Amino acid sequence: MLMDVPLGHGWLDAFSVSHNATHVLSAYRDALDSQRHEDDVVWQPYNELMASLPEYCTNGQGSWLSTCPLICFHIVEWHRPERVMRQFGMVQVVPPNCAYDAQLHRIELRGHHHQNWVTFHASYINMWENRGDTIATMQIE
Repeated sequence: MLMDVPLGHGWLDAFSVSHNATHVLSAYRDALDSQRHEDDVVWQPYNELMASLPEYCTNGQGSWLSTCPLICFHIVEWHRPERVMRQFGMVQVVPPNCAYDAQLHRIELRGHHHQNWVTFHASYINMWENRGDTIATMQIE
């Protein structure tokens, strides 16, 4: 059964400028560098909750392992599951380098109010529609 509070509630903390990530980067690096054991990170924290989630949360699980663009109007970001295979219960290897299109991050909405984003991002939409062809596969842990 799901808890009565949102799952993100577990990360709730009072806002503090001194604890803001931009001010404590070295603390995060130290915390990551001090991890010595496989179980220092819980890679699949919600496994026990999967069966109790509503169907709309688990529909499309095949896409969870697809390397594909995620598109929202003018924004295109790549979903790269091959970089976090342990989250899917698989063995993590050094992932391949990613192609990166810096132009995608330079697109602004100013002056583009009549832009047809379907036409503009047609190639990325085509990749999304064919996401079943790009499922990341690795050995199960």
